[in-house]
Amino acid sequence: MVGDKIREIRKEHNMTQEQLAQKIGVKRSVVSKYETGNIVPSIDQLYKIADVFSIWIGELLDNMTGDIIDNVIKKSAGAIVYGALQKEDEEIERTNAKLDIIVEIMFEELNEKGQQVAVERVQELARIAEYRKPSGPSQPQAKESEPDSDPNNA
Repeated sequence: MVGDKIREIRKEHNMTQEQLAQKIGVKRSVVSKYETGNIVPSIDQLYKIADVFSIWIGELLDNMTGDIIDNVIKKSAGAIVYGALQKEDEEIERTNAKLDIIVEIMFEELNEKGQQVAVERVQELARIAEYRKPSGPSQPQAKESEPDSDPNNA
């Protein structure tokens, strides 16, 4: 979790929550909430935190993607086992916000060519059935051609 990583790096630098809070312009309680996972830092805050510790922002996100995916899989599997798939809108929004942050940060770390290749790779994956959701986006249907006009039928 990103909060665990923030706490770990902060402690490695012998810094208190109060000191980190002052450096990034928030209250100590906000840093505490970041570290406990109660709130997710914005992209701007993640960049500020990375800057304070002179690290690449990816280090803060090290396990964030895996944690989110594991959490979603566990919750989905549990819901299926009990015969009910219920998600709270707030939880979905938080998960989507976390995923958006990851995608945006990682994409912005790429140069123009890297961004182009990333988009191409996602498009490639979207065309492979193995990687699509069963109810994934519908593929464009081939239009049936209209019957040719046959002058003999006129």
